[in-house]
Amino acid sequence: MKALLISIMMVFAVSVQAQTMAKQSFEDQWEKPVELNEQTKWLVITQSKDAGKIVKESFETLGLNDLAQINMLYLADISGMPGFITSMFAIPKMRDYGFQIGLINEDGQLAALELTSLDSEKVSVVSLNNLEVMDTQLFEDDVAFKAFLQSNVLGKLAK
Repeated sequence: MKALLISIMMVFAVSVQAQTMAKQSFEDQWEKPVELNEQTKWLVITQSKDAGKIVKESFETLGLNDLAQINMLYLADISGMPGFITSMFAIPKMRDYGFQIGLINEDGQLAALELTSLDSEKVSVVSLNNLEVMDTQLFEDDVAFKAFLQSNVLGKLAK
């Protein structure tokens, strides 16, 4: 009985430990630095073209151009893209966007974030408090992602 109680207590202790991320710098589509830091409250990560389209459409529809103003960092993992495609097509196209995109362009950069609940085909949104991971949510369409942004990110600004 005592061993069972100790086992339960250990499981509970492990489950309440929050993950804390390290500060990191990335380069954006205009070759300027962008930082994941203590002020970042929302980390949006995409790893596929379709997920990137969801973010682009949602940000444009909601008029989100200055992500720093809402303490949000958007990271696009382009590390699996061939260098020729990245430099000739993807980044020039991203430069036309009205919002900043931190680029994950090297293998291992995404793994260094040590986030376990990401889905490569969905938009991942990590809620942070002083770099401590509070929650991770996944979105597979722009309707759900926009609704989340309106109620959880923009709605909190209005209050």
